[in-house]
Amino acid sequence: MPSLFTRLPPMRSLNRSLLLIGVTLLLWTFDLAWELALTVGMDTAEGVDRWRQVIGPRVMEHVLLLPVLILCYMASMQVSRYVSHTLLAGLAHLALSLVFASVPRVALFVGFYVVAGSINAGGSHYGDFWQAVFAPMPWLSALLVNFVVYLLGLFILLGINTRLDLENERIRASELYARWLNARLDTLRGQLNPHFLFNSLHTISSLLLVDPRRADKLLADFSDVLRISLREGQREFASVREELDYARRYLAIEETRFEDRLETRFRIDEASLGGRVPSLILQPLIENAIKYGISNSAGSNCVIVETKRGGDTLVLEVSNDFRADASPVSPDRKNGIGLTNVRERLVAIYGGDFTLSSQALPGNRWSTRISVPYQEVTGG
Repeated sequence: MPSLFTRLPPMRSLNRSLLLIGVTLLLWTFDLAWELALTVGMDTAEGVDRWRQVIGPRVMEHVLLLPVLILCYMASMQVSRYVSHTLLAGLAHLALSLVFASVPRVALFVGFYVVAGSINAGGSHYGDFWQAVFAPMPWLSALLVNFVVYLLGLFILLGINTRLDLENERIRASELYARWLNARLDTLRGQLNPHFLFNSLHTISSLLLVDPRRADKLLADFSDVLRISLREGQREFASVREELDYARRYLAIEETRFEDRLETRFRIDEASLGGRVPSLILQPLIENAIKYGISNSAGSNCVIVETKRGGDTLVLEVSNDFRADASPVSPDRKNGIGLTNVRERLVAIYGGDFTLSSQALPGNRWSTRISVPYQEVTGG
C-alpha cells in the first residue's frame, strides 16, 4: 500500500516554505479546535456570551500567533544550515521555543480587546491589561503549555523536513548510480570489440600478399561488421533479430579466416526474434566458441548459434565441438575477459534475474548459454 510520501509530488518540485506553512496551519488549526473544545467544555457558566468571552478571543489569539509561529518554525528549519554544533543548535531551538511561548498570553488578551472590547466583562482597561498579561503564576503556566505545544509541532516539522532531505538524497544517489551504470556499460561494450578488430586486421594483413582477392572480400565484410558494431555500440539494447544479423556477418568473416576448419549453423525460434537483449551480447560467446573450439581440435569446428523463447524466458546459446580427450579445459573458458564482461553487463542490467552458464554437453559439445527475462522490443 503506498505511503503518504509516495503520493507526494517529486521531492525536488516541492516548495519547502509552502509545505512548512501548510503543515503549520494544519497543526495550529488542530490546536485551536482542541483548545476550544476544552475551554467550552469546562466553562459551565450560564448567561455568558460565549463568542465574546470564550470562542472569539481564542480564535483571534491563534490568528495573531500564526505568523509568529511560522516565522519561528522557518527560523528553526534554518538552524542546521548555519549552526553545525549539536549543542548550539539545540540552544537555538530552545531560544526560539521560549520566544514563541512567551507571546501567546499577550495575543490572548489582545484577542479579548479586539473581540470583547476589554479583557473582562467588568470593563477594565490598559492598566489591568498589562497586570493581567504578566501575572507571574498564570504567565508561567501559559509559558510551559505553549512551550510544549511548540516543541511538539517542531518535532513533527523537523521529521518531515528530514524525510524530504533523505528523499532528495535518494533521488540524487539514484541519478548518480544511473550515470555510473551507463558509463560502466559503455566501457564494457567497448571492451568487447578489440579482440575481433585485432584478429580481423591480422587476417586481412596476412592475406594481402598471398591472396589479395580474398583479402579484399574480407576487408569489405569487415567494414560492414565494423559499421554495425559502431552503431550497436551506442545502444544499450538490440533485438534478437539484429543480434543474429550481426552474428551472421561476423561468422562469415571468421569462416573466411579459418576456411574448412570452421562451420556455422543457426537454430532460430521465430518467437524469439522480437525479444530484447543487450547489444553485441552474442559476439564474445561466438568468439570464445571459435577460439577454444579451433584450438581444441585439429579438425573442423562446428559453431551453432541457437535462440529460443520459453514463456517469459529468452535463451541465447552458442556451442562448439569439444573433444575432452584432446586437451584439458582452459580456465579462461569460463573466466576469460569476454565472459567476465558479459556477466558484468548482465548483472548491471538484470541484477540477479539471469543465468550465464558455460559447460560441457553430451556429444562432445561445449555450450555457453544466457537466459534472461523475455522483453519485447518497443518502437519497432
